Amino acid sequence: MANKPVKTFRIGQITISLWRNPSEKYGDTLSVTIRKQYKSGEEWKETKSFNVNDLPKLQTGLQKAYEYIVLSESKDNNDEPDF
Repeated sequence: MANKPVKTFRIGQITISLWRNPSEKYGDTLSVTIRKQYKSGEEWKETKSFNVNDLPKLQTGLQKAYEYIVLSESKDNNDEPDF
């Protein structure tokens, strides 16, 4: 069975995924992958390169990912969010 992301945020062609990394030593941590999909002819491809017009989408997606992580951690620790 393939590993699936914990959460995925899509903004246009940009996809930001959060992945759980279990660790006995450090506990579960989350890592982030960022990719952009585009069509070349009839084939879909992906890249990790972005142009200047992608920056606002990246900023929004990364902010959402960060908020998800912070809220998940505070929920796990039974803390109230800082905002």
